[in-house]
Amino acid sequence: AVVSTQSGHYGRGIQTHHYLLRGPGQLPKYFRAYIGILASCRHHCLYSVNLLEREFLCFGGPPTWLQGIQYAPRKIQRLSTINDILCNSPWALNNHHMQELQQGADCWSRQELSQALTIICHFHALTQFILGCGLTHEIDSSAGHTYGTSPLDAPSDEESSLSEKSGDPILFDDIYTRLMQEAGETSNSEELNHQHFADLLEQQSNRELLQMRKSNALSHYLMNPDFQYTVAKEMIHGHEFDWEEMGFPVFRGYNTELADILDEKFRVIQSLTYNTMGKRANVDTTKLRESVWYFTQQLLGVYFTDFDYGLVKSMLPDNFKDYISVTVLTPEKLQEDNFRFTGFTYSEKVHFSLIMMESRFQATFCYGLKALD
Repeated sequence: AVVSTQSGHYGRGIQTHHYLLRGPGQLPKYFRAYIGILASCRHHCLYSVNLLEREFLCFGGPPTWLQGIQYAPRKIQRLSTINDILCNSPWALNNHHMQELQQGADCWSRQELSQALTIICHFHALTQFILGCGLTHEIDSSAGHTYGTSPLDAPSDEESSLSEKSGDPILFDDIYTRLMQEAGETSNSEELNHQHFADLLEQQSNRELLQMRKSNALSHYLMNPDFQYTVAKEMIHGHEFDWEEMGFPVFRGYNTELADILDEKFRVIQSLTYNTMGKRANVDTTKLRESVWYFTQQLLGVYFTDFDYGLVKSMLPDNFKDYISVTVLTPEKLQEDNFRFTGFTYSEKVHFSLIMMESRFQATFCYGLKALD
């Protein structure tokens, strides 16, 4: 129901999801569902895990595997390292990790690895979207929780008298004004303040909330549950391994049909617009959408020399950048205050989440392909 608000992207997203779990490929379908479970657990997304557990059983997967990763075959267990790295430090993945998986007993073929990589990156991004939209498991279920109020329901002006320590809401009028004005002086040398975002993520650590999400319902699927996000030590220039010039051609060598599906999905989300903001019509939102897309990839260590990062500074208020940062890097740490959008429509909030999801998927998938190539 949430994704269906974006009809332009909905069909491609469902097509990708269906292909990954049910389409052609070397991996058995229950293997795919189980890999999806492992990927969903990295962000402690019980909502996704429970759906995949049902898929796993429907595909004929052994019920004992659901007792924990130690009950799965060694071949599956060997994916744990790249699952951890792709989720929390994708820039650290390298060819050594992939070569190791292709050697010894229970090894993976390159074709199988390309399929597993796609599933892992897809579910990392999808669980980010789920948590970024404030979707949680039913409160009466194991590890279910609530944010207190529906995160995507923006409070009215009369309802916005929250405490000062909650931080300022992300205001529609502020962003709309920025979009309508000239960007002013911009600079390609605009650097990402990694320390600021590292401190922000540390402040987001609400131990009680995290403990609720990191319950025993999920920890048995993780071989290294304490693996955490680390700051990228250096930026990689996007053109060293971007999707259009390198990622797409490389992946087409493994799966032409799925590569075409993914390419179309990326193109759709990058061009998707309804030319509206709030109740205003005929608004060109290109700069805003591009700023969200490129800032997301910048957080993941990817920097494009032909994009003017001054736009990020001029288009995105600091609190909006903070929201994107937590959503992309550690969505399991999102709290109610992070969802305080005022003046945006429900559909627009979902649109932002989809841009972040697909931008993350593309960036991390390219890291994986680069390591495999």
